Amino acid sequence: MRTPCSRTKPAYATTILVIDARKNVPMPAPGAAGDVNNTANGNRKGKKPIRTKAVEIMRAVEAELKAFQPTAEGKPKLIATHGNRFVLHILFRSGVDVRNSDSDATRKQIPAVVKQAVNGLIAATTKAYADAYPSNLFKNLSKCKELEKEMFRPSSIFG
Repeated sequence: MRTPCSRTKPAYATTILVIDARKNVPMPAPGAAGDVNNTANGNRKGKKPIRTKAVEIMRAVEAELKAFQPTAEGKPKLIATHGNRFVLHILFRSGVDVRNSDSDATRKQIPAVVKQAVNGLIAATTKAYADAYPSNLFKNLSKCKELEKEMFRPSSIFG
């Protein structure tokens, strides 16, 4: 007598067929219309895509924030944790050239700007939203816009 399980195909059989079918898909020639690197680079031969450079800058910011977190306690630590994307936004607004992220000057500039941004963000947050919890604060678009205005006003460090 056959059991219902013996009549059905095992799940991995179809997966293997899909993988085998994918192995034989021809890849477009470099520089062709369907080449992923060609479209991501915008035909900038031999250079990294701008998106890749932005990701490298984001990783550098994350590393700086992780280095800052063990030294901070309480609300400043929470601001550095929950405001990571806001700090990245401030970094891009401050004039760091994303297109030149490979240069040593840009890489040396990132830690100083991140440190200024975090300190300015802590000051602006404690001034404007002393009672707000940072995780909820950075989810609120209107409050983030107010913090940005506060940080980029003429008398601030970024203004």
